[in-house]
Amino acid sequence: MENLSRHIEYLLLRHDCVVVPGFGAFINIRHSARLDEGVWIAPTREVRYNAAVNHDDGLLASSYARKLELPYAEGREAMRRAVSLLTETLRAEGEVTFGHLGIMQYCGGAVTFVPRMNSRSASAMLGFRDVAMPADESEELPKPAEIVEEATGRQIPVSRIFIRTAVCLVVLAAIAVSMLLPESRSERIDRAAVVPVERIIEKSHAPAATAAAPAEEPSEAAEAAIEVEEAPVAAENYHLIVATFKSMEDARTFMQMHPESGFDLHIVEARGMYRVSALSTSSSEKAFNMLKSKAFKEEFDQAWIWKSN
Repeated sequence: MENLSRHIEYLLLRHDCVVVPGFGAFINIRHSARLDEGVWIAPTREVRYNAAVNHDDGLLASSYARKLELPYAEGREAMRRAVSLLTETLRAEGEVTFGHLGIMQYCGGAVTFVPRMNSRSASAMLGFRDVAMPADESEELPKPAEIVEEATGRQIPVSRIFIRTAVCLVVLAAIAVSMLLPESRSERIDRAAVVPVERIIEKSHAPAATAAAPAEEPSEAAEAAIEVEEAPVAAENYHLIVATFKSMEDARTFMQMHPESGFDLHIVEARGMYRVSALSTSSSEKAFNMLKSKAFKEEFDQAWIWKSN
């Protein structure tokens, strides 16, 4: 049970909902800061429990497999054993302390959850506090040129002239650096060739010495120099990995569980590991942009980029 609660606490830091298959879901409830009768109420966050949401979305099973370094199927089985132990203990004792989240209670065939701390306590623990607006509009507000330290009651004045001077010095330094850096004014055009292209162009535009002079046939060495080698095709060595397994069978099972992902899932084998990739490309920028896209993050939020070779 302790391991189960740790997995849930870890996942709640990165997800708003963590489903425990066959048991229920733990949900992050967040409230933004608001103004209420002249008082700014600090933002709050609390964890709630919903027994109706108990489908297996694979998130908790993947966390077990990753932590225990097991294939996905074995990680899911370890998760099921932990959930079964929690259910049996809860029905036998009626109450279980569930890590740092709170207390699970079983009464009359229903499971309830009592959080360890309410939303206001959790907010205060993070350093958020309510701020009252000045009652009188004529009351002086803190000057922008002063930094107030509440712990000691001291005020450190910061001169506005000093701030302006510092900004001017930064601007002047930036201008000086831009003027001192060398600037290339060359108008050469980059072209793919083995021999200098500019010389070939100049010779092609130069007037002929005599109209009757026969044109010299290019030698075999000149023809070989003019030939341009074909650029090698860039290898697709950037892979957007969504899962890693020790066997081909587990990798295929994972792909079968995501038939409608909308991405081209395929298996990349290396060093005895079988990685499921959603994209293989020669461009690291393309892989990074796809990793940060909203549609991809909604489907695979724990993916990473692996460079082969």
